Amino acid sequence: MTFPLTRWSASFSQRRGRRLWAVGLLVAVLAFMFPTIPSYAVPENIASVHAGDGEEDFHQVVFIGASGLRWADVTAERTPHIAKFAQASAVGNLVTRGVRTSACPADGWLAFSAGNRAGDSINGAGSACRYLEEPSDAAPTTNESALMEARVPQWSVFQEAVAEQKYSAVLGSTGEVLLQGGIDTAAVGPGAAIALAQPDGRVVGPYFARPAAAGQIGFPVGQALDVLDGANRFLAVDAGHIRVSSNQSLSDPVVLAQFQEIDERVDSTLRAIYADDPRLEHTTIVLASLADPMGAPRLSILAMAGKDVEGNFLTSPSTRQAGYSQATDVPTTIFNLLDVDYSAQRSTFVGSSIGVETVPGTATERIDALIDDETHALAARPLVGTYFLIFCIVNILLFASVSYVFSGRFLRRVTRSGTWIARHSRALIKCCEVAGIALASLPVATLLANLFPWWRAAAPVIALTGICALIIGIIVGVTMLPIWRAWRFGPIGIVALITAVTLAVDIATGAQLQISALMGVQPMVGGRFYGFNNHAFTLFAVSTVLLAGAIANELVARNKRKLAGLAVALVGVGAILLDGSPSLGADFGGPPALFPAFAMLTLVALGIKISWKKAVGILAAAVFVVSSFAVLDWLRPADQRTHLGRFVDTVLDGGFFDVVGRKLAANFSTFTNPLSLVAITGVLVILIVLGRPVRLAAREANTLAPYHWLTHGVPLKQIATDTPMFLPTVHAVYVALAIGTLVNDSGVVILGIGLAVLVPLLIATYARWILGLARPQHPQSAVTSSPDPSAAPTA
Repeated sequence: MTFPLTRWSASFSQRRGRRLWAVGLLVAVLAFMFPTIPSYAVPENIASVHAGDGEEDFHQVVFIGASGLRWADVTAERTPHIAKFAQASAVGNLVTRGVRTSACPADGWLAFSAGNRAGDSINGAGSACRYLEEPSDAAPTTNESALMEARVPQWSVFQEAVAEQKYSAVLGSTGEVLLQGGIDTAAVGPGAAIALAQPDGRVVGPYFARPAAAGQIGFPVGQALDVLDGANRFLAVDAGHIRVSSNQSLSDPVVLAQFQEIDERVDSTLRAIYADDPRLEHTTIVLASLADPMGAPRLSILAMAGKDVEGNFLTSPSTRQAGYSQATDVPTTIFNLLDVDYSAQRSTFVGSSIGVETVPGTATERIDALIDDETHALAARPLVGTYFLIFCIVNILLFASVSYVFSGRFLRRVTRSGTWIARHSRALIKCCEVAGIALASLPVATLLANLFPWWRAAAPVIALTGICALIIGIIVGVTMLPIWRAWRFGPIGIVALITAVTLAVDIATGAQLQISALMGVQPMVGGRFYGFNNHAFTLFAVSTVLLAGAIANELVARNKRKLAGLAVALVGVGAILLDGSPSLGADFGGPPALFPAFAMLTLVALGIKISWKKAVGILAAAVFVVSSFAVLDWLRPADQRTHLGRFVDTVLDGGFFDVVGRKLAANFSTFTNPLSLVAITGVLVILIVLGRPVRLAAREANTLAPYHWLTHGVPLKQIATDTPMFLPTVHAVYVALAIGTLVNDSGVVILGIGLAVLVPLLIATYARWILGLARPQHPQSAVTSSPDPSAAPTA
């Protein structure tokens, strides 16, 4: 009987090398074609353990749960016994995020019981966590016959709290599956009672109270192991929790006493286990911290040792990141270790089974890598809010500046001969071009910054700022090279190419750049660790559509429409496959937004007029595409499915409207996000400010006079003739953002991020086009415009 090894997740020592490799690959694929990106396959049966091969009499799993432990806290001085156990175990980080920012002990054990995110009713902002109570009718630990009918105190309170939450969790699911699977179970301590409770609150199997003295917990553990006699057995032990307030340090005697207490409980429990099975020939031990220190989200410890644990690093398909697992993965891992069939209740459990792999290096080096991952997450987390605030402010300032430039007051001042603005108009326009390119490059710069270990610097904020500024400077420098000056689509094409390739390479190689990036995945939030999260999807959608438009424009200008349509289709197919493939992007809301955008752009590139019938057909095809991705994922084995396949399970179980309701609630809640202001402002700038001069120029020629200083008499609408795919490409981006906003739970945030990239690129493109009008290129337009003499062009 063997524990299968996972080969798809890179070791911690290889990750730094992969980052350097990604830089080289980024350059090598600048002439990229999405369909050539290698497939990223999820391993089969990552942690499927089948007991009972005829050579063993029994297999028991002992789960030791605690709260508030991080790898940075596990030292030979502070927790010597836990540190010693870790040296001989497979280790990983456990993400404990539940229904709120930080998880209390009750939340962790309730999530174990439900196999889903669940939380207590009193874990609100600023509230103290609940002290877990022993079942009032628990048998004394000195009595060899444990209580067989223990009930969890406050169970109805827990059920009411979970019923009001949005994750459709069902308390008691884990205990019920173990009971139906014929597993002999026992529990020690109040948290373990919650973990093994049935839906009615009764604990499955015998329950033993946890003694007050930490070193005596081994006695009830030994009793529990003695009473278990089935072929497959499970024991849950609650080792206690760490409570650290914001004004306490790790050197505080009270905090140190808590660490010592948990360490003694773990040691006493391990002694009882080894007394029962000295060489762990029949036992697998799982040690995990299920919750955070009070009020402070952290990455928690996870360690596994014993039978079938062939490896030293833990990871999970739910994250696809080396060293990362989630608290909701623990119950499904227990089921697979005990060979429990839970397929009938699979939709209830959102986690995947944790796997073990062998990586080079010592145990200390592996734990140091896990600590480094948490250091990275802790360094990035407080910067995210500030970054998005600055990102919003800068975008709004740019929008406001453009609005003022096209205002009547400004134009009246400019048309006066001899003004400073009129004399330096060309320099100001070039500044607009550079500013637009730089701002549109900021999102991809924050991703590429993770190629460098900025979080290890003495001043991480300064290091990150400097790296981002350097990357933005390089992108601006490349875009402004003389070789590209004649390319009107240059700002759009180059920034879109760099952004699209960066995201494509990152997704194809495991999405590591997104982990703890400012616009990426924050591990302690417990969202999407792989594929396209909503921020990444938005950047990818905007950049790929813009890139396809830039390529098609050059071909359409040469009257090669068939080739232009083929180019757009190829980029679109590659983008949709990468985004929607369960083994790569795994994005449910991406394909229905990308497909219509690329379909529309393909038809325009071919010179085909889009009718209402064609539009309806495109939308129907988009629904078919996304459904196909979900069904294909659902056809895979249950423990290998992503959220795409689990959505099909949910629909079949009648939970479709619950999912839709949760998505809609999340969508409407995004209107309180600062990015919603960017979205609204961006829409107004595009529809009112930038659209106004085009509308005026389209009405009659003499209305062009106020803008003569910008274009030397050429109508602003001429950009649509000079770059025939410019407006269709912008419209395709609108389609992708509009549908993406409706079908994703990030709502208007998607629109805000998309416009924060699109509008600066539009401004940069307009600026480049205007700078190319050194002299009137369309005499007829210039003659008919009847410009105001006072608005004569300046050098």
